[in-house]
Amino acid sequence: MNKLPITKQSVATFKCFSKEEPLTVLQIATHLDVFPHSLYRNLEELENLGLVKKMDGHPTRYVSLSLSDAWFSYVDVQRQLFEQLYSEKNNKLDQTIKDKINLTFLKTRSELLKLLETDIKSANQRIEHIVSGLELPAETMLEYKKAVDRKVDLWFIVQNLNELNRGLLFNWQKMGFKVRYYPELEARIIVIDRKVVYFTSYYFQRKEEAIGVRFAYLPIARQMSELFKQRWSVSKLIEY
Repeated sequence: MNKLPITKQSVATFKCFSKEEPLTVLQIATHLDVFPHSLYRNLEELENLGLVKKMDGHPTRYVSLSLSDAWFSYVDVQRQLFEQLYSEKNNKLDQTIKDKINLTFLKTRSELLKLLETDIKSANQRIEHIVSGLELPAETMLEYKKAVDRKVDLWFIVQNLNELNRGLLFNWQKMGFKVRYYPELEARIIVIDRKVVYFTSYYFQRKEEAIGVRFAYLPIARQMSELFKQRWSVSKLIEY
């Protein structure tokens, strides 16, 4: 398993945060059963990575970013460090390094689905999804059906579960998809064969918006696959 460039103590600190709930150092220390003064270095590391923000006021409170905001902030920080490490005299990445990172920006859900259908065709092992749970176009479903016929494992964590889509998700399971539910994460994440990863923003009220990126880059794809496994372990079975 690839390790993140962040200490275990900082990871434990980050996991204390829930969505949009500011915490004091004392509250974090109580949760982790450690001394408050031992947390400042971890919080500084999380700030530098763009995963948490310090709020004004006394006592000082910290708040974590949403998953999508934290991801883009984290990637931007790592990009800057990467460029500093491997830059040439003109402060640009060597072209051979650039070529190894296949990066595509996505602007809409339609653009995401069109490119995704191409990647589904080449999948031969496993596709992991954190998605909305809303109905997909017939063309996309056809590619998923073909993938199942090729013995590709399809795993879905859906962020919406109600009476309107419950039947839809039941049909997905009948088609051979593995489906569970986890509360809204404000992001779409799709990992194909631990090689390609899609990461886009997700807003239920504006579902056609999907600003994000497609990475064909093994280190990032594997990290997102590990994230999916963590979310799958705490996601809920869907009852009918």
